[in-house]
Order: sequence, then C-alpha cells, then structure tokens
Amino acid sequence: MYIEKLALSEVFSADSFQFCKKVLCESGLGEKTYFPKSLIKIPYNVSMAEAKREEEMMIFGAIDELLEKAKVKVKDIGIPVLNCTVFNPTPSFSAMVVNHHKLRTNILSYNLCGMGCSAGVISIDLAKRLLQYQVSSQCPRHILGQLVLPASEKLKFLAKFVAKELLKLKIESYSPDFKLAFNHFCFHPGGRPILDAIQKFLGLSDCEMEASKMTLYRFGNTSSSSIWYELAYLEAKGRVKKGDKIWQLAMGGGYKCNSAVWKALRNIDPKKEKNAWMDEIDEFPVSATF
Repeated sequence: MYIEKLALSEVFSADSFQFCKKVLCESGLGEKTYFPKSLIKIPYNVSMAEAKREEEMMIFGAIDELLEKAKVKVKDIGIPVLNCTVFNPTPSFSAMVVNHHKLRTNILSYNLCGMGCSAGVISIDLAKRLLQYQVSSQCPRHILGQLVLPASEKLKFLAKFVAKELLKLKIESYSPDFKLAFNHFCFHPGGRPILDAIQKFLGLSDCEMEASKMTLYRFGNTSSSSIWYELAYLEAKGRVKKGDKIWQLAMGGGYKCNSAVWKALRNIDPKKEKNAWMDEIDEFPVSATF
C-alpha cells in the first residue's frame, strides 16, 4: 500500500504514520480507490502545472465520451457549464473547453469553481435555467419533501410538527418515508460516518444505500462527480427501469446541500451501456467494509 511506502520515507514520523494508517484503514476506502498522481510521488508535486494537467486529462476525456454517447455536434452546443470543486485556474475550465473543442465563438460559457462537492447538481440547475431563459433571484419556496412525498406522509409530518412545535409536546420529529417517493438513492459519499448517519435518519436498508457505499469503497470521495458514479452503479447493475425515480443528494462545504430528482425514460440494459463499473460490477457489493 501507499501508506507503507511512506513509512520508508522521511515524510512522516512514526506517530503520524500510525495515525494516517489508522485513518485509511477505517475510512471505508477500497484498495483500488484512486488518488491524484501528485500525491503518490515523493516528494509531492502540488504545482499548478500538475493540477492543470490532471484536470485537462479528466475534463477533455469526459466531454469527448459525452459528445460521442449523446450524438451531439459541437456546433450545436450553446451553453457549456463547467464545475470544479477547488481548483480555479486562469484561463478558466470553461474557456479551456471552448478552445480545446473549438466551440462556437458566440457561446455562453459558465465556470463554477470553489463551490464544494455539491457543485455538480448546481451546474445542472444553472444549465436548466439558462436553457429556459429563466432568471430568478429567489430561493425555492418548497423543500424537497413537499414536492415528492404522497399526501399521507405530508399529513404525518404536519401532525408531528404541530404537536411538537405548537403544542410543545415532548415527542420526536417525524422523518418522512422517502422510499414512497423514490426507487433509488444516490447520496454524496463524503465519508462512512456521513452515509451511516443518512441511512439511520432516513431508515434506509443496506440495499438502498448500496450505490453510495460501493462508490465510496471503489472510487472514494470524488467530490461533485460522486453521485454520477452512483447512478452509473445502479445502471451497471441493471436496476434502473423505465419510470423509476432517482434521488441524488449532493453535499458540499459551507454547508450546502442540493438535490436532483430524475425519472428514467427507458430501461437501462447494462450490457449495452458503457460506464465506469462495466468491467468489475460483478465484484460488488462487498460486505466486509460495511
């Protein structure tokens, strides 16, 4: 393991090495989890040039695959929205993509950086609003539950709320059953304790948390792209059927929390779809870590 290699260097003291080893062993990360190349070289290479090289490799490759899969020509793209969790170079990522892929000169490009692990969902919402030519400075008037839960769950929540907040009764707040609204769940794998807390609070089974926990185990916390690895996991397992509703919940620093709800328009045949899990999906789920 990488941590064993560090033990032979002068990077860590004996105490700090043992602490880092303990953190890694209890993190929920698997042996195949990726780390940036800059962090697995001794000495570390944390230069701007290395960070830019890594981002260009990831972004350009992902866009090439997306264009091919969606059968979209670059001349038909009018609004690219790019996001990165932390790294914010100049020129921006959106400018880099416009130049690399030779997009139109009159394009409207947007660059979201430094917005944390929930930026992927924010980007989708921004693109939707721009495409619909809707500009709003007001926050959403409804919480998610009001939009998706059946009337019976809303009434239960309201009754408990009135009893607890208005009548001052000493009772626990009611946690709605979101399983009545969604078929699948993709929660940001920010860490094992976070996923365990979400599972307990929402009363979800291990199967319903499987996509989130296996994504953490296999890929680690890949920031705003994590929830897409989870959706790909569900597709690779052949679980996404026409009409299914998927809840993506992304969380970022600040503290920010953003949701997206998707409805499958067709059945997903894992044998015909290319995604990050296709070569090893039969190895999952693993149970030893969780």
